[in-house]
Amino acid sequence: EQNRLAWLQGYYIYRALHGNPLIVGLADKRTKFDPYPNKPIDFSPPKAKTAQEKLDDEMREKSERIQRNMMEFATAFNAQRREKELENVLKGVTEDA
Repeated sequence: EQNRLAWLQGYYIYRALHGNPLIVGLADKRTKFDPYPNKPIDFSPPKAKTAQEKLDDEMREKSERIQRNMMEFATAFNAQRREKELENVLKGVTEDA
């Protein structure tokens, strides 16, 4: 409750200052005022993840790892293929000469 009341008091102060022509007039014209948070800050410790959330995180990490490995393989494969094509082109040029 104290957190909510502090947020509410901060909101009143923010509105009073933000709408004050003296404060706004002294600010640079390019200054953008950050909006006040739309709810109090939650200071409670984060809740523990459920078993399903942990499983989802593991599956997402595994999927990302597989995707990275596939991209690395494809990049290496394509580089090797281009190198062989270049060698074949160069062999063709030297054989014709």
